[in-house]
Amino acid sequence: MNKKFLAFIGCLIMISLATSIVKAEDVFFIDCEKAFQRPEFQVFANYMKEHENITRPDKCFRLNDYEFLATVSATSRIGQGLYGFDVKKETFDLYEGGYIPEIEIVREIVGQNNKRYVLLSWSNLAHGNWDSGYAILQLILRPKEGLPIVLYDLLSANEDPVAGLCGEWSSTDQSGKTEKFQNITEGKKSRITGHQVLNEGTERVQIIFSLKEQDCKTLHISNYTKRFALKNTRFVEAEDAKSWTAEEVIDPIDNQLKECVGKNSTTTGMADCARAALEAWDKELNGVYGDLMRNLDANAKAALEKSQREWIKFRDGEFEFINKYYDGFVGTMYVPMRTGDKAHVIKERTIKLRSYLKLLDMR
Repeated sequence: MNKKFLAFIGCLIMISLATSIVKAEDVFFIDCEKAFQRPEFQVFANYMKEHENITRPDKCFRLNDYEFLATVSATSRIGQGLYGFDVKKETFDLYEGGYIPEIEIVREIVGQNNKRYVLLSWSNLAHGNWDSGYAILQLILRPKEGLPIVLYDLLSANEDPVAGLCGEWSSTDQSGKTEKFQNITEGKKSRITGHQVLNEGTERVQIIFSLKEQDCKTLHISNYTKRFALKNTRFVEAEDAKSWTAEEVIDPIDNQLKECVGKNSTTTGMADCARAALEAWDKELNGVYGDLMRNLDANAKAALEKSQREWIKFRDGEFEFINKYYDGFVGTMYVPMRTGDKAHVIKERTIKLRSYLKLLDMR
């Protein structure tokens, strides 16, 4: 076996080990319908049976013998959010500060010393804008005093609800004439495009968000990240970037590939994961190319168009070589490797165009 194949297999083994470690952790929230089948949730299940007029909860979590948490989304927007069931008081109400429209549990995070956090997402249409964001729910399983949870906002974004960001759109009449319009002309609008969690289970656990922002006056688009790290058990935005390196930050597409392979360890599954990553990088490249074109002057645009045409020729030639190269190997195990090498070609071009776009933001 060649060194490249051994390295690939070693990577997959590490991914599998990492996945098994995560799966070994207890799941905090579970589907309420499944939870209500368990003995420890029976008092909560009985309460819901006796109060059929109450909207059914989505995800449930048992804090202790007398307190339960639940998310509710299948109701009017004003009633959506994080609820608490108090066994002693026999009440099921929104937690203080728990109004979270379109609430969704994104993922559960383990910090240092097994501290538990839940990353929540939310979104809301209000005053002609689409607001969205993330919040943190910290679970304090055995508090000496005070509430057993801490709930706080992490970050938010705001954009046009129809066309996104500043609301650019166009219309073409019967004669073929196209007119461009813009719904929002002042300020800046932003969108959260992805996130990743690093160093889980340690004091250096971080949440990194990718954002896209548009200036509604100039229509300039910039891409950037925001990093949140733990400080005194609370996630806060970390301003200094000296404590981490670019190598530590895994691109969301690579992170999705890692998670996909962890769940689909068969050759067919890995091939599907690699194909999905290839398509994701191709889509990301088209998006970054479009953003860069919108922010260049006429001369630079023409040069980039020429450069991209030449790169496409290079890509096609590289793909042809990759196909011929792997035609010499026998076995389905080389299928995901073939696709992965193609994805890497597109990834490299995407990262290069991203760097140009980032430099424009620093002018």
